[in-house]
Amino acid sequence: MLVLYMGLLGCQEKQTQKFEVKPQDLLKFNPPDQRPRMPSPEFKEYLLPVNKVQATDLRTPNDYHRSRMLQLSPGVLFKQYERKGIYPPDPVQTLRALLIQPKAFKQIQVLFSDQYRHPLYFYKVANRTQTMAVMNWGFFGSIPGGDILGQRCTRQGVNCKSGIYHNSEKRTGKRTDLRYTLAITKKGQAQIFRGGLGPQSGKWYTKAMGGGILLFDRDLAPQLWVAVGRKYYTHYYLNPRYNEASIVRSGQAGDPSRPAPRSAMGIMADGSILYLQLGEGKLRLEGGATPARLAKIMKEMGAVRALMFDGGGAPVMVVRTKQGQNLTRTLPEHTRTSNYYYNYSFMVLTH
Repeated sequence: MLVLYMGLLGCQEKQTQKFEVKPQDLLKFNPPDQRPRMPSPEFKEYLLPVNKVQATDLRTPNDYHRSRMLQLSPGVLFKQYERKGIYPPDPVQTLRALLIQPKAFKQIQVLFSDQYRHPLYFYKVANRTQTMAVMNWGFFGSIPGGDILGQRCTRQGVNCKSGIYHNSEKRTGKRTDLRYTLAITKKGQAQIFRGGLGPQSGKWYTKAMGGGILLFDRDLAPQLWVAVGRKYYTHYYLNPRYNEASIVRSGQAGDPSRPAPRSAMGIMADGSILYLQLGEGKLRLEGGATPARLAKIMKEMGAVRALMFDGGGAPVMVVRTKQGQNLTRTLPEHTRTSNYYYNYSFMVLTH
């Protein structure tokens, strides 16, 4: 009996062990302990004149006002929003948005690792000379919770080459076939579809990012689209016709009752991609948004379809000039197990 007990105890420990970041790596990219502040305007000399048509397409959501607008490249616009009537700005409600036009889709890279012991380190990805912006994508567990087509990386995000990660359902034990994928086709069009990728997906797509939760889709889910901003929205959001029950129930990534820092991605009417980050991970128990509120914000900004990804301590968006100076200061959760230090998938914009 004693031998059997020790054997069961050993199995339990093996199942619960977690990947640990090495202490020496934590010192290389140490975020400030204070709340983030807006960078000084001295960096504007490195930026392009704002594309007025693109700036108009990205609307300001209700109850917010725009605080910053920066043209990062001919097809990439950054906007930052703060809640109206709040001064100084409260970081738990700060919105950061990147609008990427189809002509700039070639600047998008999807970096991933599907090896538990070899995650990507945020500071190494962010500090690459070609990085313009880096955003967390899916962070549902120890490996990506959705299929991905992009750059498979080793050496913590430094050495990358073309690759595909599919059959994530078998790897994770989760119904990832019921989650959603955003993909960019060979013709340069952004698409959202339910399910994952096949081994031959590289024939049709240049990059793909899976594991999302559906917020709305004007064409594929018209009832959910109409319900955005109304009291009965959550009823449709929870319907298994649109989302898998296990990830939208209480206590999970898509918990409809939990305000939290969030990341989301949408497609605009003209085919542009909108990436949105709301709130600060370190302040994850303060502010943020429920899925219903996030859907309302995305629709007000002009998205016609949108996916939400995990929320909590990890959502982060860092934007930099070609000279390596930060244009944003986000503050994710500062812990040794935080996705801020390591993750298994990032979306990166390059100069």
